[in-house]
Amino acid sequence: MIDYRDWRAVPEEWLALDELTTEEFQGRDISINLAWEDFAAVDEQVRDLAESEQVTGFRELWPLLVQQKELGDEEDRTRWEVRCLAELSWFLLRGSGTGFRVWDADKLREHLRRLKALALPVREHEAEGVAFVREALYWTGENLARWERLIEATGSKSSMEALNVAVTALVRSRCSGWPEVEIDGKLFGFFSLTSPEGGGVMIDLADDFNGRTMCKICWDCGPDWSGIAGEMLDYSDPDFLAKFRENLRAAGLDPRPPEWPLS
Repeated sequence: MIDYRDWRAVPEEWLALDELTTEEFQGRDISINLAWEDFAAVDEQVRDLAESEQVTGFRELWPLLVQQKELGDEEDRTRWEVRCLAELSWFLLRGSGTGFRVWDADKLREHLRRLKALALPVREHEAEGVAFVREALYWTGENLARWERLIEATGSKSSMEALNVAVTALVRSRCSGWPEVEIDGKLFGFFSLTSPEGGGVMIDLADDFNGRTMCKICWDCGPDWSGIAGEMLDYSDPDFLAKFRENLRAAGLDPRPPEWPLS
């Protein structure tokens, strides 16, 4: 059966945290483990203080928040976690990095820009503010770079176009050994194949699943699509390309250069 697992069903750390922190914070060798569900309460307090106290910068706001939350003077893990969340809240509220000690505001802006530039079919990536920032913090620079390399290697303008170009080239390169191959010229990103062993293979790069654009790969399909095996992949998953490659291999379409422009 197709696996519809939500990759974010299990809470994860913010994967991009380490590379988006300031050198000062990294030099302290402090390890913090943030949870997104803690952000809402800190964000509400930051916004309330910003309005009630008319603060103009984070340096003014932070002592007020320390007092309000009774954090004391020690720079322990709890204090740094609150500071990290508070700085992120201030960034979303005012976009200013003045007074930051945990986040590097310039790196964070560039990180957000890079993810937006991929034009992935993810509703949250098209949004502004909290929803988009939350998504971006799961993406490391390495995962962004994978898509960027794919786009550059295929000469495409977006992630979806690049993926379609790469899969089309891969399927065409395997055509001679496959009994039936259909690349739909009108339906974007749809491929239907019969494997040398006789099993059906279907790839849909733009499947509509409950109003969300997903990638579907099915294999070992009978004539009536019985006994289907496969997976639905969410484009918001930072490991999408790695999982997509493994699914291609499971379907018998082993992606290798030059048809597949990523090692």
